[in-house]
Amino acid sequence: MSFEEFLRFEGEMDVRYELYQGKLVAMAPPHGRHARIAQSVGNLLDRRSSDPDRCMAYQGAGLVISESDATYLVPDVIFACTPPDRRGLMHSAAIIVEILSPSTALNEF
Repeated sequence: MSFEEFLRFEGEMDVRYELYQGKLVAMAPPHGRHARIAQSVGNLLDRRSSDPDRCMAYQGAGLVISESDATYLVPDVIFACTPPDRRGLMHSAAIIVEILSPSTALNEF
């Protein structure tokens, strides 16, 4: 699947998707402890920001790794000093946080 096809893809309403080297990957939504940890990390990064009007934490935002390699990931927290583009996509990040669980610890991306 190309990056542009991914942007047009609607999928199932309750499922989030990533695109890894052209392959569609369904993601389980964060629940319970995982979601609380992500929220705590995002809050901590926001409180420590040296420029809170420009640099902030985003949860559940997608990060375009490479349009040409068709890779778009959704880390748990992105801390960025540039806002999302007009489509709501992030293209850069100062800090990327992925909270690992037993089911995701072996993922290589």
